[in-house]
Amino acid sequence: MRLLFVDPRKKRLGVLPEVLDDLWVLEKVIEQGDFIEADVLRSVVFDSGKKESVKIHVKVQVEDVEFHEYSSSLRVKGKIVEAHPEEYVGKGKYQTVSITPGRSVVLEKKVWRSATVDLLRKAEKETTRPEVILVSMDDEEATVALYSYRVRLVGTVRNKAHGKMFGEGFTQYFGDVLHFVESLKPEYVIVGGPGFIFENFVRFASERGRKKYVGVRTSVAGEKGIYELVMSRGRALVEDYWLSKILAVLDEFRKRLATGGPVAMGKEALKKAEEGAVDVLVVHESLLRSDRASVLEAMDNVQNFGGKVFIIPRNVEGAAMVEKLGGAIALLRF
Repeated sequence: MRLLFVDPRKKRLGVLPEVLDDLWVLEKVIEQGDFIEADVLRSVVFDSGKKESVKIHVKVQVEDVEFHEYSSSLRVKGKIVEAHPEEYVGKGKYQTVSITPGRSVVLEKKVWRSATVDLLRKAEKETTRPEVILVSMDDEEATVALYSYRVRLVGTVRNKAHGKMFGEGFTQYFGDVLHFVESLKPEYVIVGGPGFIFENFVRFASERGRKKYVGVRTSVAGEKGIYELVMSRGRALVEDYWLSKILAVLDEFRKRLATGGPVAMGKEALKKAEEGAVDVLVVHESLLRSDRASVLEAMDNVQNFGGKVFIIPRNVEGAAMVEKLGGAIALLRF
């Protein structure tokens, strides 16, 4: 994510999403009633009867926002309030602006919130961190995920020689896993699993000149193993990452809950934010989607009193707990 400019006086900011997860963050800060400016292609029928796609710069008042991960796009729908050139489209017509990585847009906020800018600045900072790949493997298959604002599963590599003794068959398996991981161009790889397979793979990678692979033992493999990697010793390797900080907050929340420490949840957590009592607020993305204005206001309140705010993705270990507790949890100052 790159913030191209920030103008609080005019409530405008320019944003350039660079990776898929930037779109996930951008979806969280665009509200109904905001305005999006971008170049779009519209089909125009000329007097000659010829139909062509023409590039038009439009300003659209937001009515709906949807993150489409499968197509790597964020679709913003609303009515056109400005268009250049005007002769190709009339005001009041509907337009969907499809935002993709590498495509800049201008966002004009109906209500300027410090929480909005903070989320985007966190995304900008996260983009500069080395990209981490997580691999959870056993002798049957390896599950591969990307680690940044959230855990995103990107593929599975199966052992075609499963059932054979360790040797040539595993050399092919390890080679397939290494090829898949390297195709993602990682800067850092954390490998885990039960038994000794993950250690053998790290050694296999090292012998082929890959020095960025680190092994961490887990009790299981697969998707559960991925989250165990994040929650276990693997977290220390990426402790400054956004998601790692969320998981640390969840750990602290569980400890305080068990001992009667100062915490709040659900609507009470949002109310405590108004009172300046919240040190850290974690909000489930589903609550932000269903009650965006109230949640963003609470996030603003927390930051105005010097606290920290996080949005937890639904596919992260611990997210289900937050959702069941009303969609928000808070570590309180008192």
